[in-house]
Amino acid sequence: MSMKSSEKRFLLGASILITFTISLLSISTVTLHFSTRQLFVELQTQAAQFQLFEQQGKDLARAEQLYQKQAFEDCLHVVQVIPIESPYAVWAQSLSEKCHAEVATVWREEAYAWAAQDQLLEAVQVANQIKAGKYYEEMQRQIRAWTPQILNFAQEQYRTADRDAHIENAIAIVMKIPSDNPFYQEAIALRNEWHRSIRIHEQNWHVAQDALAAGDIPLVHRLTQEVFETPVPAYQRTLWSKLVAEAEILRHAYNEQQNMAQIHLQQGNREKTLEHTQKLPDRAPWGEAKAKLVAEVRELQQVEQNSQQAAKQMMQLVMATLGGSGFGFLGGLARR
Repeated sequence: MSMKSSEKRFLLGASILITFTISLLSISTVTLHFSTRQLFVELQTQAAQFQLFEQQGKDLARAEQLYQKQAFEDCLHVVQVIPIESPYAVWAQSLSEKCHAEVATVWREEAYAWAAQDQLLEAVQVANQIKAGKYYEEMQRQIRAWTPQILNFAQEQYRTADRDAHIENAIAIVMKIPSDNPFYQEAIALRNEWHRSIRIHEQNWHVAQDALAAGDIPLVHRLTQEVFETPVPAYQRTLWSKLVAEAEILRHAYNEQQNMAQIHLQQGNREKTLEHTQKLPDRAPWGEAKAKLVAEVRELQQVEQNSQQAAKQMMQLVMATLGGSGFGFLGGLARR
């Protein structure tokens, strides 16, 4: 049986309606799924936040117990981790002030005890823990009094160092000065100055040794001067002083070689002149003198060669002039 056109239109409309309805249901399902997931994430976040706040409350309750037991430093260690955005921030701040007020007395006594033992670095580190309260200004005055002594001690350690380990100790001392110390910038300047001195020493040392081996005495002195313009530790200064002494011995030896070469040149002894001249370096201040001595030896050698050549030519001329009779005459003179 064929389907009527009205039935076809009905079926087509129904099909479109069903498809549209399914689409609406699908969109609603996706939206609902997304909303549900977002709600779930928010609930998880709130639950985690609640657990965090609950833990902070427990921590502060424990801190209160520590305060009651007079474990003031432990109390501070607990309350200092409570963030300012915590609902317990006011409680934490109040408890921190109470604990700090109590522990400041202990820290003050400990700082003075270290200072009495000349352990000023430890004294400053303890005193620096007092950030407020009735002892704050007193401890700040002591920090300003103790720190320069610490820096002076570190400089003395560096200056008298007889090995690398002592240099490292001096640097370690100044690096322990905290950034909120009024002498922090001075400590950093000392560290930078020492690092620069160490770097220049390391850069120049091997170059200076090679220069000494090559007879470049002026370079040795210039490199030494660069190092000595920095704060040089005792053992490094000793090393450089020995190197300069060796350079001066070598300078004296070169001067002796030059003097001996000139003496032999005046005596006309070319071989000895060259022997001493060849021991001179080609660098200043002997390079020019060496070249001049060599040139004078060659000139002297050329004069001797010219003289010998002239004598030879004269003999040949005499022989040619006298001929055979001349030889007989000369022979007769010889017999007489």
